[in-house]
Amino acid sequence: NGDMAIGIQYRLDKTPSGSVKFILEDYQGGRGELDVTSILTESKIGEWSQVDIKLNCWGAVGADLRELKTVFGIETDDALSISISDLRLVSNKGLAICVE
Repeated sequence: NGDMAIGIQYRLDKTPSGSVKFILEDYQGGRGELDVTSILTESKIGEWSQVDIKLNCWGAVGADLRELKTVFGIETDDALSISISDLRLVSNKGLAICVE
């Protein structure tokens, strides 16, 4: 899974007013949370953007990638208006990032 990433194509309709986390959860209660607030706030409102996040980043912060219960989730502590047109497992071709 070190060479894999989750590719997300998204569009923001409004700049997030609070923190935003992308999450993965496993069946044992492990949870990987990645704060993507800075990525989203740098995105242009109303334009489609793409981000590939290394799969092993979620493993490094707590999710057991061998048995996922929640493959992808979004959590925010305030209002968020986002559209996702594509979410898939992709090969990391050197452009995938890791966020904390």
